[in-house]
Amino acid sequence: MSTPRELKHSLASIEKLRAIRPGFRAAGTLATPMNQLCQTLRRQSRAVGGLHDTWERLAPPELKALCRVRGLSKRTITLLVRDSSACFEADRLLRAGLGDELCRACGAAWIRVVVDTSQ
Repeated sequence: MSTPRELKHSLASIEKLRAIRPGFRAAGTLATPMNQLCQTLRRQSRAVGGLHDTWERLAPPELKALCRVRGLSKRTITLLVRDSSACFEADRLLRAGLGDELCRACGAAWIRVVVDTSQ
């Protein structure tokens, strides 16, 4: 059995260790960041789904043959075209009013046309 002196020495050692131990921080909950992420993903899903449906409904067949929708990011719709002549044709049709309708349908601010030669 421990003597009171040994017990006192053990408690003093524990107190010394406790003084140098890093403080305990309670782990935060993941509920708030996960809820924010889910909300962002739902909003993006609706926007991209609306963009795809609107593209299929509004884009003329000749434009669908020339380019495709890459996606929506940071309120910018990105269209991929295969070459510069397709870029010119897409730009002409977008300026004729198709661009405004696409932007209104999915809440985008503008449309970026990117030439992608890998198609």
